[in-house]
Amino acid sequence: MDPKQKIEEEHIKTLDFDSRCVRSGSIPTDHSGSVVVPIDLSTLWNKVDMRLPNNGRHFVYSRVGHPVRQALELQLESITQTEKSVATVNIHGIYYAISMLQKKEDETIVLSQRSHFKNLMNEVFLGQNMGLKLTFLDQIHDLPSKLTQNTKLVIIEKTQIIQKADVTGTMQLAQYDKLYKELKSKGIMLAIDISLNMNEFKKQRNLKNFDMLVADLRYFNGADGVVTGAMMTNDENIYSLIRRNVDQLGVLVQPMTGFLTMRGLKTLSVRLDEQISNAEQIGKHFLKKLNISFDRNDNIIHVPIELDPNHLVKMKVIQRSPSNSNKSHIEIDKEFILIHVGIEDWELIGSDIWELLGSFKGNL
Repeated sequence: MDPKQKIEEEHIKTLDFDSRCVRSGSIPTDHSGSVVVPIDLSTLWNKVDMRLPNNGRHFVYSRVGHPVRQALELQLESITQTEKSVATVNIHGIYYAISMLQKKEDETIVLSQRSHFKNLMNEVFLGQNMGLKLTFLDQIHDLPSKLTQNTKLVIIEKTQIIQKADVTGTMQLAQYDKLYKELKSKGIMLAIDISLNMNEFKKQRNLKNFDMLVADLRYFNGADGVVTGAMMTNDENIYSLIRRNVDQLGVLVQPMTGFLTMRGLKTLSVRLDEQISNAEQIGKHFLKKLNISFDRNDNIIHVPIELDPNHLVKMKVIQRSPSNSNKSHIEIDKEFILIHVGIEDWELIGSDIWELLGSFKGNL
């Protein structure tokens, strides 16, 4: 630690923090500080520093309004054609900030069949022990009958369910507009998670009836190890509340992470075109030959299969935790698998899928 860092650390120790966000900068005018980390890179979100006040509460060292954050948020607003956006350190951060809008006994209804997404929702909304309620639905047409006086938020994962058949049901755009009007009349917010399908959302320019768009940007930034979350909205009040929560929690995007995300988003359209082409070829040359039914939507292939536990071990060979949109990986659930198609050569991706699925279809 150099002398300047020691001076800054001593200054930080004298401050009384009302939140978990530390604004970095040069002493004593820390309000106009630089975008670099003032102490060290080892103290980040989900880590503790016992040198700091409040016995090592979680801190993120970054100036709240640093220019990289502002530039990334402007880029996201441009891509999604929204008025306001908030970038966070990860997808957990943005959903945690959203959950802070609720109070005890408030209910959130989530439409999704993916175990990964359900686990995320459980971790965020129920892990806080704040008395929040969480309800999961598989079919979107079941939603109107499940709304209660305590329902304050509806989260729909994957935008393609709005216009075409999907694992969560079929719903036309006109029906969706009717649902949104019903939610608004009851004071219920609607959030659409576009993490798995930003390209599909970009096609739906006439889709404006939502309160929030949420995205896990690691699927789009095209870089390993770069994790970022974001919320986009056209509602000034929602934006102000979410941004306030993000700033108070200290889960705002870091300068270097924001820069790498911005750089990756510049090539998003090119990579999505390649992924869509790969998905088409894989479906045509591999899945159909195996007589496997599938529903392709851009770079995601949904394969409804009754899985035999004996084959799960082999399937996990090419299963990876979601990293970024460049790399192919599969996601195993109880009744289906999702193939996330990357930008690798489609024949190489397809050969892995052929071996994996064909082994228990008996068609090789």
